[in-house]
Amino acid sequence: ARNLHQLGEDVIFITAVGEDSDSFSIMEECEQAGLNTDYAVSVSGERMPKRLLITSTNGTMEQAVYDRHALRALNREFFLVHCMDVLSEVDAIVLDGDLPAEGLQFLADTFRVPLFCDPGSPENAGKIRPILSKLCAIKPDLGEAYALSASRERDTAAERIMKMGPGNLFLSQAANGMYAVNQDGQNVQVPCKPAFLENALGVGDAMTAAIVWGCLNGLSLSQTSEAAMRAASMTASSK
Repeated sequence: ARNLHQLGEDVIFITAVGEDSDSFSIMEECEQAGLNTDYAVSVSGERMPKRLLITSTNGTMEQAVYDRHALRALNREFFLVHCMDVLSEVDAIVLDGDLPAEGLQFLADTFRVPLFCDPGSPENAGKIRPILSKLCAIKPDLGEAYALSASRERDTAAERIMKMGPGNLFLSQAANGMYAVNQDGQNVQVPCKPAFLENALGVGDAMTAAIVWGCLNGLSLSQTSEAAMRAASMTASSK
């Protein structure tokens, strides 16, 4: 959300947090960064959703443990009661694969603006598969693409995902750059941009933001992929 705001877009950050000090600090940081948090909800008795990451020496994630309990509040009823007016006026919706399946399905079925999705984890594949046909674009990494497609070969995985209907697939391949394909049959392989790797965390979020920005501003598949890789390089180079 912050990356997209830095690209000049107005962002309404809809999420669920807990009642702990971390939740308060994160929401305060979001507000200071210029995000609209009016529709975020604090869930009684819960903690801030977190990922505990085990990383390599250069910051690349090796394993992760999740605490997503607070996000269960973002179900169909929550969006129906609290968010219909604001979501009916936005230009796009970016979905996080960590949302409950019920919430993801409701958003995909209800709104006709461009929908974007970052799966977030291979284990979210089962929730995302049913909404693929509703997506303008999806940005999985290789592990997530393999889980979505039940194939561990890149081109086969991409072909199977595209048969499920998303408009665009932007497949992040870590050091091998990005492979992108759309429903018009276009495909492009974009290499990584030169960068002195300080930290790989947040690179995927930066790429997703650039993809959303590119699609909304009419960039081509190639141009959007280039923008995503430049965003990844800038993020990887920052401490």
